[in-house]
Amino acid sequence: MDLSTNYMGLTLKNPLIGSSSPIWSDESNVKRFEQAGGAAIVLYSLFEEQVVLDEKSKKNAAYADKDDVESFTYLPDFGHYSFSPQQYLDFIDKVKKSTTIPIIASLNGTTAGEWTHYASEIEECGADGLELNIYSIADDPLLSAPSVEESYLELIRIIRKSIKIPFAVKMSPYFSSVPNMVKRIRDTGVDGIVLFNRLYEPDINLKTLDVLPALRLSSSEDLKMRLRWASILFDKVAIDIGISGGVHTAQDVIKSKVAGAKAVMMTSRLLKGDIEGVKDILAEISSWLDRNGYSSLGEIEGMLSELTVDHLRHFRRAEYLRVLGNYREWIKRQEG
Repeated sequence: MDLSTNYMGLTLKNPLIGSSSPIWSDESNVKRFEQAGGAAIVLYSLFEEQVVLDEKSKKNAAYADKDDVESFTYLPDFGHYSFSPQQYLDFIDKVKKSTTIPIIASLNGTTAGEWTHYASEIEECGADGLELNIYSIADDPLLSAPSVEESYLELIRIIRKSIKIPFAVKMSPYFSSVPNMVKRIRDTGVDGIVLFNRLYEPDINLKTLDVLPALRLSSSEDLKMRLRWASILFDKVAIDIGISGGVHTAQDVIKSKVAGAKAVMMTSRLLKGDIEGVKDILAEISSWLDRNGYSSLGEIEGMLSELTVDHLRHFRRAEYLRVLGNYREWIKRQEG
């Protein structure tokens, strides 16, 4: 069965990519994913804050006797992400020599500062592609929506101009017009868009009144929003779509493909230790295609996108009203 796909200019043996997470800091996990049949890896991220910390540490050491050195003590303890930018570059070089699948580096940041020069250094280290994860929250009432969008685009333009390797942007779903933002990102020369990054919502400890970091791994329920936007964007914006968030099963991968995704990225199931489960997922996809009379995964790509639906506005409203009008039946199905 032909499961191959082409994502952001990379020819992949199948659409299943290991999304950016701490597990890829262990080279043995990268090998396990490759041996299980995974098509590519997006490495753990190099954060803007880590570059700032590294550069300020060097500056502080060189000018320790000066009073005007800006403090960098506000930066957090990175825990498992405690590595220097140079260590990140060295790891790319190391893992590229030990694997055959494409290795996509990951930069995570929000501002168009000097830290972006690491994009070109990542390219020089042999990375097959780069994913930029723009993880930010607009919390200033005086900051307009156009200003937020332009800051995204400025950062993307700077990195696009500095590299030639395939480049994807992992974006937030919280724009007033996702299709327009995707189009504007595409117009900067980006090769792929990843739907979507996840904001990790903090919790509050009522005993101590502290804000607590909280991690909630995804479930297949999280996939629904990604399917919706992939189907809307398919053939409306000429850019390769990757889906990240809520991918756990072969059915999730198939749904993503029929909605229009080129690549499908998995994190939470792998974080739980089930890297070898990738082999079963790929086997189930092949079996489903065979049972339904398809010879390749490409045949079903975009099959159920909104391109195939007449009277789109009426369809969306009708679906909305149909769900609300039959809420008792939906609740019974969930309880049963």
